[in-house]
Amino acid sequence: MLSYALERCGIDAGDRVYIDAAMAGVALVALADCDERLSELVARDEIIERLKQIKTFDVETAVMLYEKHARRLEQDRAAGEKQALASLARRAGGGEESRLLLRACLAIARADQEISEGERRTLLRIADVLEVPAGEIPGLEE
Repeated sequence: MLSYALERCGIDAGDRVYIDAAMAGVALVALADCDERLSELVARDEIIERLKQIKTFDVETAVMLYEKHARRLEQDRAAGEKQALASLARRAGGGEESRLLLRACLAIARADQEISEGERRTLLRIADVLEVPAGEIPGLEE
């Protein structure tokens, strides 16, 4: 489903800005509850694999971008959040591309079968930055 939607939008998954935004959002959600779980890393890898199926890009670059955001969040939460949200903001606009980024983040939150309050707050911030009404994404209604 993600592959079809990305193709329909004409998103070039090789675009480093898009991959950076996706990995920034994924890192924000994975570390929202200060506990990066294996299920969240598996979900991250699945997102990368789906993106790779429709476009050619360097998987190592995607993982490196994720790790860059995750390290910053672990070292200095406020600065890491600011930078990750700025990466997401470069892909804002409330369109289908923004919704797809938010869905990828939601997949990370759901990876361990429950959305923690920290993950929910983070998803709402991401939705706001991407200019996507939270009510449009099942599970994020306020």
